[in-house]
Amino acid sequence: MSKLRVFSLFIMLFALLAQAQAGKKFTFFTGIDGKLFYVFPQKMDKAEGCVAKSKLKYDVTTLSTTDSISFTAFIVTPQYVQFGTATLTFADGSSLTSEIELLFVKPKGSKKYVNRVRFWVNREEFDKIVASPTPLLFDYGSNCTFKFSQKKWDKISHELKDIFEIMDKMK
Repeated sequence: MSKLRVFSLFIMLFALLAQAQAGKKFTFFTGIDGKLFYVFPQKMDKAEGCVAKSKLKYDVTTLSTTDSISFTAFIVTPQYVQFGTATLTFADGSSLTSEIELLFVKPKGSKKYVNRVRFWVNREEFDKIVASPTPLLFDYGSNCTFKFSQKKWDKISHELKDIFEIMDKMK
C-alpha cells in the first residue's frame, strides 16, 4: 500500500473519529468565517445561599479563526437582575473576571426571570480554567454562586480538554 493511500486512510479515520466524538459532546459547522464549534449544554449546581431559582445551564462556543471562547448561560432569578461581571475563582484564590453581556431577560410567571447572558475568555484563560484540579466557582455578582462537585468537575474539565484537542486538530 502506498504512503499516500495510508495517509489518506489515516485522515479519513481521524475525520470519522472526530465526527463520532462530535456527535456526543459537541458539534461543528463550517461557515464563511471558519468552523464554529458548539459544546452541548451542561449544568452547574447552586452554592449554598444562592438566590437563583435553578441550576445554571451553560454552553461553550468558539470559532476556529478566533482565540475567543464564549460561555453562554441561562440563569433563572427571583427578580430582575442587572449583570455586571462574571468571576471564575480558582482553588489558589486567583480569579478571572469578564464583563457579562445580557442577551435577553424574560419574565416567567410572577416570581421568575429567565436571563440569557454571555461572557468571553481567551484561549489561554480557557486552558487555565480546564487545567484547574479543583472545581471553579462561578459568581455573577448578584448574591449567587454556582459550583461543580469535584466528581463532576473532573469529568467536565477532562471532556473540555479532549474536545478542544479535537477542535485544534480540525482547524
